[in-house]
Amino acid sequence: FCIDHKMEPEPEQTKEELEIEKNQCYEQVTIALSRGVLANHILWSMQNLGCPVDPFKFFKCQPCDVPAVAHYSRELGIGICQNHLKYVSTTKYNLPLQQHIAHELIHAYDDCTTDYDLTNCQQRACTEIRANNLSGECSFKNEYAKGKVSWWPKGHQRECVKRRAM
Repeated sequence: FCIDHKMEPEPEQTKEELEIEKNQCYEQVTIALSRGVLANHILWSMQNLGCPVDPFKFFKCQPCDVPAVAHYSRELGIGICQNHLKYVSTTKYNLPLQQHIAHELIHAYDDCTTDYDLTNCQQRACTEIRANNLSGECSFKNEYAKGKVSWWPKGHQRECVKRRAM
């Protein structure tokens, strides 16, 4: 990462608790992918561009010690932070998780279609801007629910993308 984020350590869990959490995570990912139009469009586009992705192997639920719900890695695919899903509002449609998945798939798409260097902060910033702009994370509904905006002021999309990408 270009910026080092810190977070509080998670309490110790038993193997059984971790396995239950992992199974719940995969269930949520399956639901999100089954209803996520944008995610499915990105997966289809990657397939057509010669970057096939097997969703059953590409998404990995795992405990994370970074402050994120999901992360993309060229080598591993998309990691879903099973211990952080409790911080994502889980609605009937898993919309926030769909947006996190779409965000990470945009990184995967960028990696598939361009030869960018993941260690270059400028290139990382470009893909973060695209992912924040296109994933729906800066929608009025999301921003309103988070208390970031009470009306839709001019330029809010740009400010939201900038805030989230930094």
